[in-house]
Amino acid sequence: MDPRAVRRQRCCLRVLFTAALVGVGVALALPVGAQPGVDAPGPATADSAPVGRGTAVVILVEDVAADGVREPAAGVDVSLDVMQTPPPARPGLRSDEPPRVVQTVEVRTDERGRARAVVPAVAEQVVARWREPGGEARLEREVATLQRRPELRLFRYAAEGSAVDVQAAVECRLEVRDGRLDAMIEMHLTVPRPVAVRWAADAPFVIPMLAPLVRDADLSAGLLSVAGRGLQWRVQGPVEVVRERGMLGLVGALAPERDVRLRVAYGIPFDGPELALGFRGAVGETTLAAAVSGLPPTRVALLSPASTTVIRAEQGGRRVTALRTLAPLRHGEQLPIIVEDLPAPAHWPRRALLGVAFGVVLLVVAGARELRHRG
Repeated sequence: MDPRAVRRQRCCLRVLFTAALVGVGVALALPVGAQPGVDAPGPATADSAPVGRGTAVVILVEDVAADGVREPAAGVDVSLDVMQTPPPARPGLRSDEPPRVVQTVEVRTDERGRARAVVPAVAEQVVARWREPGGEARLEREVATLQRRPELRLFRYAAEGSAVDVQAAVECRLEVRDGRLDAMIEMHLTVPRPVAVRWAADAPFVIPMLAPLVRDADLSAGLLSVAGRGLQWRVQGPVEVVRERGMLGLVGALAPERDVRLRVAYGIPFDGPELALGFRGAVGETTLAAAVSGLPPTRVALLSPASTTVIRAEQGGRRVTALRTLAPLRHGEQLPIIVEDLPAPAHWPRRALLGVAFGVVLLVVAGARELRHRG
């Protein structure tokens, strides 16, 4: 073969090889969506989301009419607050501080009501914030839940509701102590209708409490003032707890998929064998279950003139009496509950100490008189 022809073939091969390398480099440099002939990737999954970079989350926003009809909501700005628990003060200890916002991711929905965001790997919880016709709405999700199903559905409700559209499931647990009842209330608030229920800061939803009842007067406000530092609460959901004028209230917005779980602990003092309590229905329907327990020989009982069922049992060495309403409480309806056979507060330790102190004073006075008499 002619040497010149061989050199020409080698030169052509070098040119083709160089062009191929350049083409591969350009293809790799282009974003996936910009490569010609390649569709954009579908919704990310927990397996496809790199752990180091975070979790890819698909956001879908829909408008919900008063009749429940849904349609995609385009051009909606959604903010994702990335929450993380602060490290403990000392290594090896558990941090008691609530999660804090460490980063905010902003996205906007397209014509299909969709958007995509990457939640950083350091996140523990994500709070989505967006505006609906009546104001801002919130939704909390654990990152572990998003990793299992990386999709976040948000709904905007055009119709406004009120407390009458809310349903509550309430459980009250009472434990007998020396001169007081330790009360724990757990409340689950839901909205069954396609409406948004909003409570503003200047008009919060007053949390109903199991409190002493004098005739028809509910003493919840005075009770919380007496509880003082013993009052504790914890809330989960798109609301905040506010304390004003000795009462607890909720501020925020509820909707069918945005429910609220609330727990309140406080003390109820008593000074006699019987205590009249009351719980007032503050929403459309309230189902209530209450139980009181105490160590033997305590035989505390719960009674109610309303339609309830009562159960008595022993659990873990404690005597327990429980009752449950047979029909939901309506808005404004009062449920009276009477706690009977309460033990008298144990005054003997204080009286014994006072007696010993008084005896010491008498001995001192008698000794002083004897010394004066000898002198």
